[in-house]
Amino acid sequence: MTCLPYFADMTPSQVPAGPTGLGTSAAHISPPYRDAPERRRSPEVTKTPVGRSPRFDIPYPTRISPDVERARLEGLRWAREMGIVRDDAETAALDAPRYDRLAAYAYPANVGADLDLVVELMMWFFPFDDLFDGPLGRDPAATAALIDSMVTAMYAHRAPHLTDPPLIRAFLDLWQRIRLGTTESWRTRLHSDTEVYLRSYQWEVANRVRGRTPNVATYLEIRRHSIGVWPSVEAGERTGHFEIPHTAFRSEQIQAMRRLCSDVVVLVNDALSAGKDRDRNDLNLVPLLQGEEGLTADEAMARIEQMVDQRLREFRRLDDSLDRLHDDLNLAPAARYDLERYADGMRAWMRGNLDWSLETVRYRARPDTSDHGCRVIPAGAPANRPLRAQPRHPVHSPDIRRRR
Repeated sequence: MTCLPYFADMTPSQVPAGPTGLGTSAAHISPPYRDAPERRRSPEVTKTPVGRSPRFDIPYPTRISPDVERARLEGLRWAREMGIVRDDAETAALDAPRYDRLAAYAYPANVGADLDLVVELMMWFFPFDDLFDGPLGRDPAATAALIDSMVTAMYAHRAPHLTDPPLIRAFLDLWQRIRLGTTESWRTRLHSDTEVYLRSYQWEVANRVRGRTPNVATYLEIRRHSIGVWPSVEAGERTGHFEIPHTAFRSEQIQAMRRLCSDVVVLVNDALSAGKDRDRNDLNLVPLLQGEEGLTADEAMARIEQMVDQRLREFRRLDDSLDRLHDDLNLAPAARYDLERYADGMRAWMRGNLDWSLETVRYRARPDTSDHGCRVIPAGAPANRPLRAQPRHPVHSPDIRRRR
């Protein structure tokens, strides 16, 4: 793949540190894909087989925004304006995984500017993640300086500068736009979840440099934060023009549903990217399970399927009792539908992540990888249960054929 100019022409030691220095000393740092040390490397577990194709039953319908193709072009235009890509070849490389379709699956009711924002969020998220495939991913001090600077700029609501590195400029551009029209309570949540997501890179880099292999429980806990689902669900509130009541958000029931949703995305991601991670010598849950539980590769895949099923059953149990949570917290009548929309955002993320993961080239170990044998509910299938109230915005679920 063509190397994207995320922060081209800087060494890791030149990553800007401190709130006033963020992005002011140079324009780019670049991850050299061909020669970079792989991220999440763990020599003890990376050469094992990945086992059979996983099979997942996520009991929600495939939905996708009808505005996806327009938003795709707008997102690529934005990425070029930010400097994430500089020419047609780099634009094509960014476009190939179809991050716009992930956004369209995960936010199926979004159209227009609301879809543009989350498409652009995905077009920032994955290039930023790939940045740590390069020398920066083996430099804990430079990683800490970069993350500290981003967190400081985020809390200060610093506007982007033309001199910022492209991914920093894009991050701050998104941050300025996503906070418009939101409450202080929502911004506090987004601040916290985004900082935890960013800090997870420091853990990954430290493990890589020190040659540490985490156990399964630790790996899943950190991945729960590093997968970025929680800020993404909050983006659904902002672009869906609603907000879950703060008391409901802080309830153990909603917090448990958030953990379960994030876990499902992590487990599906690791299962479907196991072949790619093996080829790249990256850490993955499949070999971790093999080493810790003494499983074969096929048994590890079956164990992940079981873990997904267990979490989905618990999520559905909690989901079905949202009305009781509403009554227990004595929330306003209008909050009942906001609770439902928040839960539906998590359903859409679990289902949309699976649908996109099956079609994207990003997780393919080889160009001819098929649909991995997953059982999926076809587009247009009936939902597990209907929304409890009429939506203020339509939820689109056209019969769109997924590319394999």
